Amino acid sequence: MLLSLWIFTLPCSPATAKFLTPQQRTELTQRVIDARGGTCGGGATAKPPKFAEIRDAAWAMLLNWRLWGVGLLELIGSSGRFGVQFFTPLIIERLLEERLGKSITEKKTAGAVAASAALSAIPFGLAAVGAVVNAAVANRLHHRKWFIVWPGVVCALGLGVLGPLIERSGTGAFLALVAGAMGFAGYGVVMSLPSTLVGSSRTESALGYAHFTMLAMLGGFVGPTILGALTQGSGGNYSLGAWVLGAMALSSTLLYAVFFGWLVPGG
Repeated sequence: MLLSLWIFTLPCSPATAKFLTPQQRTELTQRVIDARGGTCGGGATAKPPKFAEIRDAAWAMLLNWRLWGVGLLELIGSSGRFGVQFFTPLIIERLLEERLGKSITEKKTAGAVAASAALSAIPFGLAAVGAVVNAAVANRLHHRKWFIVWPGVVCALGLGVLGPLIERSGTGAFLALVAGAMGFAGYGVVMSLPSTLVGSSRTESALGYAHFTMLAMLGGFVGPTILGALTQGSGGNYSLGAWVLGAMALSSTLLYAVFFGWLVPGG
């Protein structure tokens, strides 16, 4: 509820954003005017793109191999963190069963439900803070590669140890969930990549960003599907599914580390 109220305090345009420097406000305001043909609250006045412009932009986007490359890498890498996100409540409920007794969680008492919800929010709350700090530092240093790589490595390590720890240590398993969720700390930096890879046309930029986002969000289907199928097939053991997703997150991260300069010219 507090977050929903906080949204109304956000600036309506870069020109009124106090957290930006005067130079940043001027540059971003001009970009908004160029892209939308209007100012905050004034409505867009730019002419809609013609069919030929959309067609040319779509072909340019589809033939952009760098955009495909980083999009597919993000699909592979995001599968791990989305798998953690979707299954965290179930894993925490299982940890509570082992700690408090299965009869307590089966009854779904108010305390058990509240504890499960509160504990599920912690990993992703920390990941949200990590995403803000990570993006801010990356922007200050004008560097992106390692600010994408380190969250992926942490996520892969968390997934790698999650399965065995569920059976051995509730605290350790919870910390592994936190590490797995920390893959989202690189999200803000990753989502800045399409603007580097597409042309200057606003139509091509919009299509390129949508294309990249589509590929990245497919991880929200692939990751939970793999983890769910392998967990169910192994009788409720999360180890195999978590290892597969950890391997996917790690492979994507290593490819980012090795080929980032080639895929994203200028870094």
